[in-house]
Amino acid sequence: MTEKTILVIDTDAETSQRIKSILESEGYTLHKSAGRSDSISAAVKIKPSLIFINIAMRDTSGLEIAKGIHETESLKDVPIIIITPHGGTIEPRYTAMYGIVDFIKKAFSPEELISKTIDVVEMKSPDQPAVGEIFPIQAHEQEAAALSPDEEPV
Repeated sequence: MTEKTILVIDTDAETSQRIKSILESEGYTLHKSAGRSDSISAAVKIKPSLIFINIAMRDTSGLEIAKGIHETESLKDVPIIIITPHGGTIEPRYTAMYGIVDFIKKAFSPEELISKTIDVVEMKSPDQPAVGEIFPIQAHEQEAAALSPDEEPV
């Protein structure tokens, strides 16, 4: 997975081109896919760090594509941001079922698009320290964790 590689799946050429222009100016590499048939194979080939999917495309559902991507072993951990004509929130079950981590309303500003992209890509960055590195486990906690179930810490 290349950290700054993004796939945009949308049948609306104007929206996908707008996303491409804005994010390329920020140093991201963007790829576009316009439909269901080639979107999953494009994602497997590209190995993006983030995918934008329009929820309301012609001839297909963005949720169906998101589900197909999330069910593909090599793509299951790739975060998805849904492009929607409406505002709202993401229910936790959509993250679990479809890999959707956020949404962006179609009338987005360049600043909003950049901010959401940075938030998600940095969240997924392989350079991020593990939780144990942020909050180191104390020596006595490591010893307690290593005890067998019959032993008790002193």
